[in-house]
Amino acid sequence: MSKKYLRFPVPRTAVDSGTTSANGITAGTLTQSGQNFTSTVSVGDIVVDTANNLVRTVLAVTSDTELLVGSTGEGIDTGATFVIYDVDSIVDEIVPVSETLSVVAVSGGATQTAINLSSGVSGFQKITLTHGAGLSTYSVQDEIASRILTFLKTKWHEVDQPANLSVTVGAIAWS
Repeated sequence: MSKKYLRFPVPRTAVDSGTTSANGITAGTLTQSGQNFTSTVSVGDIVVDTANNLVRTVLAVTSDTELLVGSTGEGIDTGATFVIYDVDSIVDEIVPVSETLSVVAVSGGATQTAINLSSGVSGFQKITLTHGAGLSTYSVQDEIASRILTFLKTKWHEVDQPANLSVTVGAIAWS
């Protein structure tokens, strides 16, 4: 079996950071009073809103205290902490992957979703779930993927053991 790799762009150099002082969501901006953005930030730099786990690209440096980071509704809220990285400092990190997991709609099956696990050790495993025709295959796919991601992000000390586990997607429940 051939090895698989993931490429992650990783910024290395922070050019500015702070906490926003105004709500920029509606205007698509990031605002911080007392800043000096015109001398530290460039168009194309990467803004990471660490408070809300959002990433934006600087579209324009409109003043020392304001950056355009998106369209209407895509700005950064008041009180959000942020770091701005120099776009030219981004390097690619290549990470080997021995196992991959995918959740996909089964081709030609309006009532089936597959969970595929590929492992360098055990080969390929597939679980196919069949669900009611009244549900969108993509809504089931999205819900399963979301639940798997939530599980993978949960620290073990935060896991509760429910008496019984049930999952509901649309009108269908699994227990």
